[in-house]
Amino acid sequence: MISSELKNAIKNVKCVSFDIFDTSLLRPYSSPDDLFYHIEEMYGYKGYAIARKQAEQDAWDKYRTESKEDITLDEIYSRIATKYKVCQKIEEEMEYKTSLQNPEIYEMYLYAIEQEKKVIFTSDMYLPQEDIIKMLHKADYRKYERIFVSNKYGKLKNTGSLYQVVLDTMNISPDEILHIGDNRYSDIDVAQRYGVRTYFYPSVLQQYLKSNSRVRYFLKKYSHNVTASMIVMLSAINYVKNKDQDYWVNFGYEYNGPLCTGFLLWIQKNLSRKIKDIIFVARDGYTLKKVFDEIFADKYQTYYIYAPRSLNLICQLNYEKSGEFTLEHTKTLIDYYRNKSSILHNAPEILSSEQGVRYIEENRHEFEKLAKKEKKNYEEYLRSQNIKASNIALVDTVSMFFSAQKFISSILPKSKIEGFYYLIQEGAKIQQNMHSYKDISHYAPDLSLVEFMMTSPENPILDVEKNKPVYKKDVSEYEKERQIVCEKMSQGALMFCSMLKNSFDFSKLMFDVSVLTEWVNNLVEHPTAEDKKRFLTVLCAYDPQHQDYRAVFPEWYTRRERVTATSLKITKKVKFSILGIPFYKEQVPQQYKWKLWKITLVTMKEKRGVLRYKLLDILPILKIRKIYF
Repeated sequence: MISSELKNAIKNVKCVSFDIFDTSLLRPYSSPDDLFYHIEEMYGYKGYAIARKQAEQDAWDKYRTESKEDITLDEIYSRIATKYKVCQKIEEEMEYKTSLQNPEIYEMYLYAIEQEKKVIFTSDMYLPQEDIIKMLHKADYRKYERIFVSNKYGKLKNTGSLYQVVLDTMNISPDEILHIGDNRYSDIDVAQRYGVRTYFYPSVLQQYLKSNSRVRYFLKKYSHNVTASMIVMLSAINYVKNKDQDYWVNFGYEYNGPLCTGFLLWIQKNLSRKIKDIIFVARDGYTLKKVFDEIFADKYQTYYIYAPRSLNLICQLNYEKSGEFTLEHTKTLIDYYRNKSSILHNAPEILSSEQGVRYIEENRHEFEKLAKKEKKNYEEYLRSQNIKASNIALVDTVSMFFSAQKFISSILPKSKIEGFYYLIQEGAKIQQNMHSYKDISHYAPDLSLVEFMMTSPENPILDVEKNKPVYKKDVSEYEKERQIVCEKMSQGALMFCSMLKNSFDFSKLMFDVSVLTEWVNNLVEHPTAEDKKRFLTVLCAYDPQHQDYRAVFPEWYTRRERVTATSLKITKKVKFSILGIPFYKEQVPQQYKWKLWKITLVTMKEKRGVLRYKLLDILPILKIRKIYF
């Protein structure tokens, strides 16, 4: 939004001059030099970045004179080693491809045009003027009077002599021109010495870093790291472009986007040439598939396949008979099949691992009969997806038992399936066809966040019937809120991918996983007040039954804060009357309360499919187990 002060300044002059780089045009790097480091990284010219910076300094020392204040790109490359001379064309191409319009400055530019002011562009830059014109046109700056580039005139803004060239060429007095730029010295102080009116525009990066101390710390730690530089600057551009955008869309842009893109670029680089079919496992593969299809459209056949770990258990009966997951596994099996069989209908509520194993083994024949039917049902679903390739990649986020990969491999025994995971948990039994983007030994506080960010805005999956997923219908308000948030984060991730796609060739792009990890951990370890406020209202279930909802980062909050968040989740308050007496029905996730004024008469709480009713919220009066058909 253009301030009234700036509007008045534009109205009161005949000519408006815009600085170009870091003002009218933006690069997707937090430092201009990082372009050189990126060229070195992408094309493998080891030592190029340092050599390129030194060549520029050498060119300044050799070619600058009293009458020629600036140098050209040709002069810079005349001072560089022969093996790096090929990089000149690469540099010019990347400068063009990565240049982006600054939406805030573009708005000022349009206003100046609307007010029928003469518009010019003024810059200290070594790139050829022809290249800069192409970059401006690409960013839709097409209507202007003149461009003043320092290396063409041999004059600099930094010394003030370029401003004199501007005044003489435009035949205009200093008080009739307004110069807008981001450099306090060359754009403001020096211009004012020549009597030119000025407007200081804080750079996009300065604005972003001012609003986020956490990012300032991160950027300082990773100076000249290309991955860090790109993530921060692209986030800064999004910050100024979408200041009023929803928190969760911006969060998806800044965190989902880099993680999904980095993970998928790594996968594509490590795919065998034989692999053209890729399975994204639901629900964590929801955003990953969307981003992958955006990046590599038409190059691969992709599928979104439901293969939840509970379904693997249900079909295979490969539950853990001893260990930390035994209780979880046996409860999942028994709770699922009790509603499928009259023999298992009265199965007890499982309270221990030993009880669960004993009950399954005692009824082994019935469980195997039911599992055989479920597996046949799933085989039909998988065949309906028409996956016929002999070499397939499977993509999932976090795994310990590789249940989806093993399960689908058992259904498609003729296919060779390579599994690609963002993180393989410590202690997992890894085979040659299982690959991890992130080192399993790496400290992983980001684990909960990654699962939260990448999962889909769908209801939990109960089963697959008639070749379609069967979703859990009776979901809590926590689950509904999570779905809204996940859809917004997915939208943000796609926005990040699109921004990146407009600037880079994905075939040469890679993100450093250790930097991505630190980017996420920096959030985990240094949440802002806004982060804590937002995450407090979104709870997620991490258990197979999707009943145990908790904060993504409970360590961020006191117990009182967590309880308060739950109390704020009241979604319905219905007033009704019986014989003229007012009653209320309050609904909180998995809980109902019937009240007379403020007195609670009856409470119903649901836990693990069992409805428990209490009188006055104290005396148990009824227990009902929900049956699903």
